[in-house]
Amino acid sequence: MADTKINIPNIAKQARTSISIGDPVSKPTSREFSRVISVWSFVRTPYTNSTFLIVYISVFSPRPGFGTTGQPIEVQANLYPIRFEGNPKDIYHYDVVITVVEKTANQKYPSGLLRAVFQELCSKQATGAYAQVFNTLAFDERQNAFTTVTFQNEIERFEVDLPETDKSHPREEGQKFKVTFKLAAKIDTSVLFKYCSGDIAAAHMPEVFMTALTALNILIRDEPSKRFEPIGGRGNKFFGMEDRVPLADGAVIGKGFFQSVRPTNSKYPAINLDTAYSAFVQEGPLPQVAARILGLGSGGSGGRGGRGGRGGRGGGRGGFGGGSGEALPPTLSSDQIDILRRILRRAKFTVSHRNTKESTISGFTPLGSNQLFFAKNDKKTSVADYFKNIYNISLSHPGWPCVTYKKNFVPMELVIISANHCLPPINLNSEQTAEMIKHTAVEPPARRSNIIKWREILAYDSQPKFKAWGLEVSKVMMEVDARILRGPRIHYGGRNPRPIDPAHGGWNLNGKTFFQKGTDLFAWSVVCLDSYMRLPDLQKFIMFFVNIMSDVGINVIQKRPPLTLNFHARNPESISDGLKWGYDQASVNGTREPQLVVVILPKKDTILKDQIKSAAFWSMKMPVVTQCLIANKLTNPNERGLQQYCANVAMKVNMKLSGVTHAVAPNDLPGVTNSTIIFGADCTHPATLRGSDTHDVPTTASVVATTDGTNAKYRSEIREIIQDMASITEKMLREYAKANRNQPATRIVFYRDGVDEGSYEEVVLAEVKAIRDACRTINPKYQPTITYCIAAKRHNIRLFGQQAHIDRTGNLPAGTVCDKGITHPYLNDFYLQSQTGLKGTARPTHYIVLVDENKFTADEFQRLTYNLCYTYGRATRSVGLVTPCYYADILAAAARPLVYRSQGREPTIQGFKPMDVQDRINETVGFQNSAWFM
Repeated sequence: MADTKINIPNIAKQARTSISIGDPVSKPTSREFSRVISVWSFVRTPYTNSTFLIVYISVFSPRPGFGTTGQPIEVQANLYPIRFEGNPKDIYHYDVVITVVEKTANQKYPSGLLRAVFQELCSKQATGAYAQVFNTLAFDERQNAFTTVTFQNEIERFEVDLPETDKSHPREEGQKFKVTFKLAAKIDTSVLFKYCSGDIAAAHMPEVFMTALTALNILIRDEPSKRFEPIGGRGNKFFGMEDRVPLADGAVIGKGFFQSVRPTNSKYPAINLDTAYSAFVQEGPLPQVAARILGLGSGGSGGRGGRGGRGGRGGGRGGFGGGSGEALPPTLSSDQIDILRRILRRAKFTVSHRNTKESTISGFTPLGSNQLFFAKNDKKTSVADYFKNIYNISLSHPGWPCVTYKKNFVPMELVIISANHCLPPINLNSEQTAEMIKHTAVEPPARRSNIIKWREILAYDSQPKFKAWGLEVSKVMMEVDARILRGPRIHYGGRNPRPIDPAHGGWNLNGKTFFQKGTDLFAWSVVCLDSYMRLPDLQKFIMFFVNIMSDVGINVIQKRPPLTLNFHARNPESISDGLKWGYDQASVNGTREPQLVVVILPKKDTILKDQIKSAAFWSMKMPVVTQCLIANKLTNPNERGLQQYCANVAMKVNMKLSGVTHAVAPNDLPGVTNSTIIFGADCTHPATLRGSDTHDVPTTASVVATTDGTNAKYRSEIREIIQDMASITEKMLREYAKANRNQPATRIVFYRDGVDEGSYEEVVLAEVKAIRDACRTINPKYQPTITYCIAAKRHNIRLFGQQAHIDRTGNLPAGTVCDKGITHPYLNDFYLQSQTGLKGTARPTHYIVLVDENKFTADEFQRLTYNLCYTYGRATRSVGLVTPCYYADILAAAARPLVYRSQGREPTIQGFKPMDVQDRINETVGFQNSAWFM
């Protein structure tokens, strides 16, 4: 596939002038489709201000047809088709500019203020000359409005007074605003339905289609934004204040809904409606909020306080709503300040000493208000003294840090945290995460019922603007055809290995030995950090664990490894010292390279585990592979449960010793030859880095690739940015050839995770080009064929089956695939639910094949993707994400505490050194040749 220089504006213009949207519906030929998709890839909606003059374009591969393999079934998807009553209406797009009549220099307005001004204008004009226009306007709260009725003139100006009842913007109360409407475009909405029918003409008009789709998305959020709180930058999740569930450490679970209009290949666009859950910080005075976050709350002493602390991080679980701030010590440690900064950064707040609008927390000062000085009238004064002199406030806790916002400081005790500060999953601790899963893992029948209830509550058809636009939304979910694929045969090792036919996506390890055992285990040790563990119990467990490892095929040479209980998890120095002891004992005082240090944790603790992984990697002479275990699992009186736990751990250990747990029969991987290399890639970054905004946060690229014909053993690479893809690919291809008698890979299958829907084009262009560059670097004539597929888990499509096709949890069976109705009108994509639902409603993965030079049929690639989900090496069941992508995800998670290094609990940009990590891995043989990250 040759790269071609194309002038985007000229081609788009030519397409618009040569093809009328009124032409009969026709399916594109492959050549027409390739050209259309090339244009579509780099055209943005009219108001993004993005232009691409000359770009390199790789043509997206067209859909090769629909799949036919498998048991056909009918399922429901949480999509509600949209139709027009009668003929589709034209939509008028207006640019909206809102300014205060007496504007100060460089004054910026938050979206909430713009919404308040716009709503006040609509209210005032509801019975005026332009009542029909204002009663149909949908506003995006920034600069775009859409309506089906046009103003008399292309430019219209109005003035409106913001009433003095808007408490969120008191500084703007009573001010007069000027609102200017300028006609930007007239949109023929029939393009929506022609696009969803696969019409070549509609595909040639991407700007018109995207603008029409955007108009519908703005319309559907118009009414909910008045009744619910929109959360997130995309404005498609809404939450109410009712039925909130308390979590540990000062958090609550909010319940709401997600909605978005999407194109489908069902001939209609559809509203994707789903339930939504999010963790929020419990609002209230900051001292109380901080005490709960730090686990220092005084249990049931106030409000709705629950039971007292349960131990754990900082004293564990104070009661929900309990405490009055007295639980905070006179001063806070740097670790405590780091936790507050990580959790509360960007939280909205008000202050108790004066009436001001909401502000946003940017951080916390390292010093207390009595030690924080600034110049006032040429005199040095502390923040504490300033508040005493100006506001006559004597601070009760001058040793507490100040909240920073913009260039200002305010003492903690005067801050009131507003409601709806969202907590991303990465900021939840282990206890919060477990509780979150418990409350949000809703089984399919209940989830479907909840979605139907939201459809009734939203009542699109009765909304005045929906009626004015002439829109009809289906009252029932979309019904689509799906298929259940048969799973592959699973191979283990041993003298008489018989292939296993998995039932319901899972099987049992009993009586099996690993497909390939790892290196002999002779240099290992055990470090117990649990102060309650007894030596006899630990010795008994190690003997049991060694026997289990031997049973499944690991050759354990050292059956009595050195072990210690002299180090404790509470002290970071003790953790490091314990690992050094384990390193020295495993290496027999430096006479051999240590293979493994087993670390016993007091409880499941993500922060502690990250500290251990980081210390084992950076604080030893050379990095050492670790395996963490949980203390209470080791003393399980149920021998069967203990056996299962040890077998699961043994799978991880075998992979860390370069072994292969099990494999899928080669003829169950369609299109994969003995010269095929399979890649998985992911990009990740922490949710918060100290002293950075989101766009400043660096990215870590994690890539894995198969090394041999088992298609189950992978090498790994960590780099700073995915733009290093050329060098990563070159290294992987060279290693593959080296491991296969210098025979280079002739086919590349590349699965990519971690890509937002709006970034597909730029990612595939950059990375496919990088792969080609890598091949040319190896040999100018080396041109393996490439299949490039994006795997997307972050979507809200859910599938619901009929009684005859669901399991005991209400989920559809593993292998359910759908490539009709809910998929894209033009792209080669499908939804695959490859795992058995264990808890809650299973989420299918959305696979989008953007490049396919290997010319897979739909059935071949769907079967390949599904069957690869059975090669995941640390489970005896298929997984929900294709294994190479899953491994890349795990690698990214394992690399995070190594890459984003910090002295405290919060990572910093200054500690961001992914190449240092990779260089250290390259120097350590045990890491180079093993799945150390598993």
